[in-house]
Amino acid sequence: MNNNEITLPDGWTLVILNKTVTQSDITKLSDDNAYEVGIHTGDPSEVPNFSIQINVWPDNIEIININSIQKVSKLAIKTQQRIEITLA
Repeated sequence: MNNNEITLPDGWTLVILNKTVTQSDITKLSDDNAYEVGIHTGDPSEVPNFSIQINVWPDNIEIININSIQKVSKLAIKTQQRIEITLA
């Protein structure tokens, strides 16, 4: 596994395809299945370039919110419990 592959609960993986991830932060939210993932592609002390709030279950994922400083050009949810994100 490399920095661009972020392991989520219930067997899911979030992958940034075209940028180098310098740091990622996973925060559990108040709902049992809700998480926020912050992704840094630059200085980790600054605001994340991209963050996504998701509900995660073994057979389902739900996107609650996307907050992005850097434009997202593609987001794909694969059947192998994999989320792929391409940043512009």
